[in-house]
Amino acid sequence: IEYLKPDPSDYPGKLHIHEKMDEAVIVLKGRFTVEMDGEKLEINQGEYVYKTANSLGRALAVEPGTEILIVKAPSVEGDARIIE
Repeated sequence: IEYLKPDPSDYPGKLHIHEKMDEAVIVLKGRFTVEMDGEKLEINQGEYVYKTANSLGRALAVEPGTEILIVKAPSVEGDARIIE
């Protein structure tokens, strides 16, 4: 489990895939925009997105002051493979 206060200047992120790990991204405060399997999704406070293993994804943008919680299962160190 990871708690983050992402820096808007770090986005957009790189397109990547996790081969063994599922992820749930929960927005505790603010707004977070992601791309999953080619679809752009805006996640607002109190909402979440679930990304299964082998799904392509990237973080596109984050509103200043946003706080997110990321739950990974199983947590596998080094499982992310950068696509672009």
